[in-house]
Order: sequence, then C-alpha cells, then structure tokens
Amino acid sequence: MAVGAREHVVVLIPGWLALGSEKPEGRSSSWVAPVLRAALEARCGLTIPVIALPLLRGSDLASRQRALLHNLERLDGALRGVRQFHLVGHGPGGVDAELLTASLPLKTGATWHDLDPSHLRERIASIVSLSAPQYGTQLADQAPFASWRAPLAIDARGYRQTASLASALLRDLADRAARPARSNGASAFVGPLLLELVRNSALTRELSPHAMQALRSHNPPDLALEVSVQSVVSAAPDVTLEQEGVLRMRDKLFSVLHATTAQRSVVKPPLPLSQAQKLLRLLPEARIIRHPSARLPALDSSANDGVVNTARQVLLARAQPERTVTCVAIADHADVVGFYERPSPLAGAPHSCGMMRSGANFGDDQFFQLWGLIAEGIATVALRSSSSEGVAAQ
Repeated sequence: MAVGAREHVVVLIPGWLALGSEKPEGRSSSWVAPVLRAALEARCGLTIPVIALPLLRGSDLASRQRALLHNLERLDGALRGVRQFHLVGHGPGGVDAELLTASLPLKTGATWHDLDPSHLRERIASIVSLSAPQYGTQLADQAPFASWRAPLAIDARGYRQTASLASALLRDLADRAARPARSNGASAFVGPLLLELVRNSALTRELSPHAMQALRSHNPPDLALEVSVQSVVSAAPDVTLEQEGVLRMRDKLFSVLHATTAQRSVVKPPLPLSQAQKLLRLLPEARIIRHPSARLPALDSSANDGVVNTARQVLLARAQPERTVTCVAIADHADVVGFYERPSPLAGAPHSCGMMRSGANFGDDQFFQLWGLIAEGIATVALRSSSSEGVAAQ
C-alpha cells in the first residue's frame, strides 16, 4: 500500500435513515460514527476511521450497488489505499453491504470485473447487517405501500390498513404540533420515513419478501470471499400487558406500523426463516439488549421493529448458525441508530424526541451497549488480520 494508506476503515451505509450529519436526520444520529470509533479504539487500540456515506434517495438496489462501489472507490483514493473495509449497513444499507459479496452483481449482463475493476470487494473484511431486510419485509406487501404499484388491486382490508395508518400519522403530527417540548424542533421524523417507503416504489418492491427470497435463491454468496458477516437484529417489545416503570408508552402510530409489518406475507417463508426463528429463541440473555422495563417478544414470524420483520433480518448463509447473530436489540427500527428520546436531566424536557414510540424505552445505556458489541465484532476481525499479517511478515 502507499505511504499513509489505511489498514482498516469502517464505512456506515445508510438505508432509509441517514447515519451521518445530514439534515434533518443527522441531528439525532450523527453521533453513531464517533461512538463507534471510540469503542473500536478502546477494544483494539487501533485508530480506525469511521465514515458515514450520504443517504441515497429514490434508488433501486442495482443503482445503490453501483453508488456504493463508487463511494468505496472514492474513499480508497482519498485515503491513499485501504487494506480492509468493514461495512456497517442499517436497513437497506445492510442489504447493500451483503450483496457486494454475492456471486453476481445486480446489474443485468454485468460482471464484477466491470463494476469493480479495483477489486474493492476482495478487501471487505467484515459486514455488520443492522435491522436489515435480508429476506425482505412484510411491510412492503401491505396495502399502504404495495397499493401504489397496483392501486386497482387493493381490497377492503387494504383500504382499512391505509386509512388506519393515515389517521395515526395525522394524529402524531397534531400531537407533536400541540406539544413542541416533545418534538423539540424535530417534528415528525417518521413522516419522511413513510414517504420514502411509499414514493421509492422500486426499492420497496425489491425489498418485498417475494423479491428478496427469489434473489437469495438465484444469487448465493461468493464463498471465495473471506468475509465475516454478522446480523444485529431489532424487535419491538411485547406491550400486551400493563407494565410498571414504562417511561414512554407505545403510541398509536407505531402500533399501526407494527401491526401492519406483522401481517403474513403472500409468499411461503423460506427454510432460513424457520432456522432464524429457532436461533433467536435460543439466544442467551447476555446477547439481548433491552431496557429493564421492556418485555421480550415471542420472536416468531410476526416479531418486527415497526419496519422490518425480525427473523427476516438474520443471514445464515455464511457463518455457523450459533455465531450468526451478534445480538438482539429490543428497540424500534430507528432507535438502534440514535433516533430515541433522550431526556435532559437539567431541563426536564426531552433533549431529542426520537422518531417512534414503541414502548421499548431504548436509551443511552442500551445504545452504547449495542454499538460496543458491534465494535467488538469488528475489532476481532481487525486484530485477527493484523496478527496474520505480522506472522506472514516474520
């Protein structure tokens, strides 16, 4: 490598939500990069840059793949060469990261040599898939989102789903407008998220269970690539019973989103989903991150984080099953990247309103624990490779 080149670089790949300093989302989530960098240095003693890529809007998976490779190539040049990339993708960003290690690129008729002449894929050392719809999300099959592709096919149940979601969103907007202390200048982040799901119909269609299951069946991982792939999954808590100590109860908007995502898919679930559910049920308590008040859900096919079904976030294709899941966060889809309510101990009002109210009470303790575990996984791979390089040089 060139003088001044980087041994390791962590790249944050956004999905529907920004992971960097973009507005308005970055106001809540821009601290992911510094938290991860500090955690990495504490665990492995290496100074590893953590760089957040810009948010892509209105792009299908093939376009996102080309953009991701372009951004990695730009980083490689700007840093005068990178020996190993560590990719952390949230939501569709986790899908983007993992599909770089598939046997075939998504662009029809193209080869990896065409799209990746610099052999960047061969320098991917680890991937962390965070709340990613690796086998799609059942939300994409539901009327409020699927009906835009075929509005004449919507049935009575679909109309009820759409009306319920619209009503809950309007109620949430009115509530935030009436209580500015709650919104703290960050009014209704969830609105843009839902709008992105609706208007980006190409991506939403590709992230349906049918499309993702078909993609997985005909484009398996390229096993020639030596890459560690870990899944960090999220699930909203069980709030069916009255709980003591709950600081932030589930609101109507999240309840509707959660129930909509829990609806069955129109296609038969693949075998990996059954394996994932079994794996999640057997996960030790030490690998479950939650607020003491948050009840563990059943982790069955209906469990989800309000946007993506929990079992559909698990990838079993590469690692031994028991080492596939880093942890389960009892949180919503936005909590895990910093969009949670953070109260100010001095002002008494929320410093940040968060995005959703799932009843998880996800907070700083859980956030730092989660990203500490992610850092631990990346550090293990980085230290192993550095050790191997040292042995080879002797």
